[in-house]
Amino acid sequence: MVVTAGRGGRPGETRLDLLRDNAALVRDLGAKLRDFTGIIVMVTNPVDVLTAVMTEASGLPPSRVIGTGTMLDTARLRQILGHELRIDPRSVHAQVVGEHGDSEVVLWSEAHVGGMSLRAWPGWTAAHEAQIANQVRTAAYEIIRRKGATNHAIGLVTAALLKYMLRGDRRVLTVSRMQDGACGIDGVALSLPAIVDAQGAVQVLEPEMSNEERARLHASAHVLETALKSL
Repeated sequence: MVVTAGRGGRPGETRLDLLRDNAALVRDLGAKLRDFTGIIVMVTNPVDVLTAVMTEASGLPPSRVIGTGTMLDTARLRQILGHELRIDPRSVHAQVVGEHGDSEVVLWSEAHVGGMSLRAWPGWTAAHEAQIANQVRTAAYEIIRRKGATNHAIGLVTAALLKYMLRGDRRVLTVSRMQDGACGIDGVALSLPAIVDAQGAVQVLEPEMSNEERARLHASAHVLETALKSL
């Protein structure tokens, strides 16, 4: 079941600004799904907090309530890097973790192209990282400013996620789910790489990251925890 119910973002508004308007609706839906035997895919923003709300309201196992999370951010990151490096994005291995939003974290320290560290790429600098991370983080705001809503890219991501689950592909995807200790994070839904198959996000993986990236990931978790507690 794919949940997209809720109002969309407005120009100048963050995803967390949507929280109060959409949380009550998701909580009501979750209460009606306590006997649901399938998998719930959350798309409604702010997707991480609402994934947590749905998990609690439905009583379903965390593996069966999946938010699209940073799948879209990761796809945008790889597309931009492919364009910058003149490489097919499918050959770029880099990912975004944490919140699908302003506190998201790009794991630059483990980004690779064909087994070669991105940071060893000729001409690569820290300035590239800052510029691209900002471009990925603000892409949705720019799209909303220009056409009023985001729909095409998230539709493609959701369709891909459903395809992988229905085929039982066991793909590793940066989806959001309630965390129970991975990377020292518990009690909050955010994106980390997870093995996704026909039973849901069945195994969370702990990626290698620098101390700075780990600190930023925990800061992202704190942002989401604070938003969840505000409800």
